[in-house]
Amino acid sequence: MALFVICAESNAEAVRSAKCSEYWLSQTFLRGQNIPFPDRAKADNHNFTFEEKMLIEYRRKSAVIGDAEIVSKNLKEIVKKFAVHELTIVTITSDFEERKNSYRLLYDCMSV
Repeated sequence: MALFVICAESNAEAVRSAKCSEYWLSQTFLRGQNIPFPDRAKADNHNFTFEEKMLIEYRRKSAVIGDAEIVSKNLKEIVKKFAVHELTIVTITSDFEERKNSYRLLYDCMSV
């Protein structure tokens, strides 16, 4: 099973990191624009429309975004619910260091 996951030091930081991906998703799927992956400033300055917000809320239902405690809890619930033995984690952020930190936090919280 593959999941979109962003793990950060806080829930607020994880949501901020996910905003670039959400902006890209809304522009690509709702607007039909083939845009490069945006930086945080572009995503932060975008005022999401009602339709874009609906798409983002729908996507968040299948994503795991939060701090290490929340991400760990949600992933363990998914493993149990679907009886899977392996997860493929996809983390897409505009900043490589954020992405590495997400994977590091995920490793730390899941290897306990």
